[in-house]
Amino acid sequence: MSGITIRGPGGGPEVLRPAGVFVFIGLTPNSGFLDAGRFRRDAWGFLLTGRDLTDGNGAAAGHGALQPGFLEPSVPGVFAAGDSRRGQSLVVWAIWEGRECARACDAYVMHGDPPEHIAPKVADLSDRRARSNPGGSPLAFGVAAFVVCRHSEAAARREVGRITDVRQSARGYANYQDWIGNTQLERRVSLEDYSVSNRGLRAGLVGTPGQIAERIVQFERAGVDLLLLQCSPQSEEMERFAEDVIPLVRGDAGGLAARAAAAPQRRPARTVRPARR
Repeated sequence: MSGITIRGPGGGPEVLRPAGVFVFIGLTPNSGFLDAGRFRRDAWGFLLTGRDLTDGNGAAAGHGALQPGFLEPSVPGVFAAGDSRRGQSLVVWAIWEGRECARACDAYVMHGDPPEHIAPKVADLSDRRARSNPGGSPLAFGVAAFVVCRHSEAAARREVGRITDVRQSARGYANYQDWIGNTQLERRVSLEDYSVSNRGLRAGLVGTPGQIAERIVQFERAGVDLLLLQCSPQSEEMERFAEDVIPLVRGDAGGLAARAAAAPQRRPARTVRPARR
């Protein structure tokens, strides 16, 4: 930064050359991506949560007879924290509210992996939860997943090849080689893992709408309650997922589950530990 130009209402521009600048963010909410018909906001666009949603009779929009938690907006099952609801404020408030959201969610979220790898983890953690908290609420489980939905499996695989091609950038490929040479992770990081965060492609939500819907049923049978979906570009691909995949899961859940149960389970991949330099 070399300077700041200030244009006031009564005169020409003035150039200041300060030693430093503090940038205040959060003054304008980034809530435009949310459905305006479902998520209530205040006059400035910040999300309304908790008691701010209630009318004079104590009823809360979107929650029926239930009273929303103080970090719940007008859509049940969603949480808002920090600047999205209170505007520009101290970062400690955002940290605390984020922790409260995590406590309210009370779910164990895992990196992307196939259902056959997820199922034993779900069983183990469910057993631990039951023994440590008898009579308490069961633990919910989530898995990160990257979605590539196309009209054919071949088209989906071509798209995976495109988004995981780090060789097109010499610097990107060098960073990948350095990563796998020094990581101490449990499993070897493939090009696909490096290109997509949270091992999302390992979940296997790649293919036609029917293939992805069957995979979702397999995750449900493994004990998974929620999928944290990633895709690119996010808006367009989520529209495709909503139009092509969700109706299959909702409308043919029984048939999909039957086919998933009858399909042979793939043999789990062998764990490979990278050599340390």
